Amino acid sequence: MSKYRDLTGQKFGRLTVIAKSKTENGRSAWLCNCDCGRQSKVQSFDLINGKTKSCGCLQGKRSHGLSRGDNGKHMPLYKVWVQMRQRCLNANNVNFKNYGGRGIKIYKEWESYKNFYDWAITSGYEKGLTIERINNDGNYDPANCTWIPQSKQPDNLRSNRYITFNGANWTLRKWGRITGINARTIGCRIDRGWSTERALTQPVRRDVNASGTIDKAVAL
Repeated sequence: MSKYRDLTGQKFGRLTVIAKSKTENGRSAWLCNCDCGRQSKVQSFDLINGKTKSCGCLQGKRSHGLSRGDNGKHMPLYKVWVQMRQRCLNANNVNFKNYGGRGIKIYKEWESYKNFYDWAITSGYEKGLTIERINNDGNYDPANCTWIPQSKQPDNLRSNRYITFNGANWTLRKWGRITGINARTIGCRIDRGWSTERALTQPVRRDVNASGTIDKAVAL
């Protein structure tokens, strides 16, 4: 009788073992996270002997040759695809709770990197851009995605507060840039019960000390 070998936490190729499991036909197997974001069940023998090194995506990468540059390193666009999948599909990913954990899904055709690559190139992707969902509660799909500079990405984090005024829905940070009023001041005003219009349009009053020097801006 062979000795049981616990593979939990070990990495084989692109697969990281996370738990003991069974295949559909009841055979003993290991549940693994693949670097691409998918999960798969693989038998011990196939992992240990190197027969299975990925969920199947490795073969796909070899077939279309779009994921690596001439230097052998992953292309930035491929990393965008992997990170998107990790956020939505890998429950162990630190960002999963804000994406897959709250129901954000990925367009089925984008399970193939080739399909995602083709869409990206025809929709304006350039090196240095990052994928952005237009509707922050919507899925990753062609109708809801665009490309923006990485520097603008923080404006669209779910943790940012959105304010709607005159048909426009922007973060406090962006309203601050538009109105010239500090974003924290706008948020403070609304928390105090101000209407959105007043919070965004009333000029900031500044305290002036006895010497005539401005001390600070105040919300009221």
